[in-house]
Amino acid sequence: MTTVASTRTGAEPRALPLRLNFAWSLLGNVVGAGAQWMLIVILARVGDAAMVGTYALALSLASPVFLLANLHLRTLQATDLAGEFTFRTYFGLRLLTSAAASLLLAAVGVFLNGSISGGVLMAIAAAKAFEAASEVCYGKLQREERMDRIGKSMSVRSAGSALAMLAALQFGWGLAAGAWMGAFIACGVFVYDGHGAWPADVSLSDVWPLSPELTRLARFAAPMGVALLLVSLHSNVPRYLLATYRTEREVGLISALGYLSIAGNMLVMAFGQAAGPALALSFLERNWYRFRRQAGQLLVLAAGLGILGILCAAAFGESLLGAVYGAEFAAERRSFVWLMAAGAASYLGAACGYLLSSARCFRPQIAVLAAGLAVTAVFGWYLIPRRGVSGAALAQAAGYSAQLLIGAGILGVSLVRQFGRT
Repeated sequence: MTTVASTRTGAEPRALPLRLNFAWSLLGNVVGAGAQWMLIVILARVGDAAMVGTYALALSLASPVFLLANLHLRTLQATDLAGEFTFRTYFGLRLLTSAAASLLLAAVGVFLNGSISGGVLMAIAAAKAFEAASEVCYGKLQREERMDRIGKSMSVRSAGSALAMLAALQFGWGLAAGAWMGAFIACGVFVYDGHGAWPADVSLSDVWPLSPELTRLARFAAPMGVALLLVSLHSNVPRYLLATYRTEREVGLISALGYLSIAGNMLVMAFGQAAGPALALSFLERNWYRFRRQAGQLLVLAAGLGILGILCAAAFGESLLGAVYGAEFAAERRSFVWLMAAGAASYLGAACGYLLSSARCFRPQIAVLAAGLAVTAVFGWYLIPRRGVSGAALAQAAGYSAQLLIGAGILGVSLVRQFGRT
């Protein structure tokens, strides 16, 4: 096993300073979120809320499966400063889990054959499989503090997918064709990401038969896979309930409104990903003052973005929704305000999650996320059949608030244990 010091020397590329890593991470996440939002705008403008709902439902089926399969390996790679597991091991496990997720979603897609959702689902599954493969390279680059390559890769993939969807709809090829074009773009980006990132000796023998090292990594990463599954279910449970008790159109409404809060989340993600290795090193070295400064910056950013989002939704919500999506969506102004409140709580909750991950505190996050999911599900089960989109927004706000409170408490305990009462 290598030491922390040895992982920062030798043949590794020169690390970029934090401000440049943050800038590149921000660029990749902002372009990614902006492109995904533009894709929803395209569906809303060229189609209608029902088309948005069809795409959102397919995405809500694929996302939890792949988040479970991904096992949060990128974060584990980025914070693995001691080199506990090799790139070959991370690559092998990711290949196995992505193959299993793809097969499962292909079976679901066959079951849905005859509806447009089946074709869209299989296309989204293919795109996510290539994206998951790229994430292995991202974890290596993030640990090397080279967010520039990650930012470029994310920008090309997300912008290309949105443009592909626009072209498919404009030429009348349909929603499924646009989704498949996005999958081919993700494949091309994956090939680019692998250039120079894969060790020359990586092969299928790293996957099968299962090595003790790969099995050990799977056991270690399993809690984070479950945590990511809970994160995805938390955001998607209102969609499932709306599809069950209400209409696909209302799924489209809540999905479109919710995407406007993603911009703030992308900023938090960008800073959390860029600062992750430095936070992990500060925690490992028990440097309280440096950790406190870095953590404080992340928390202030999350809080500020949340407050700004709520104020903008309250003051300009109706006009903003009308300008972006159209009159059909502008009528949900009150739901939009509640969704931005839910976003504010989720930003702070995500910041606490990054801090817990930097402390290698993974298992307790499962309890935090499970509690938030349970609150959302209970509130949604009661409110959504009665209030529709507004009930879904209230349920999300309640769930993310519960998640934030419990996560902050666990973070406080972890910091006291590591740093004492410094």
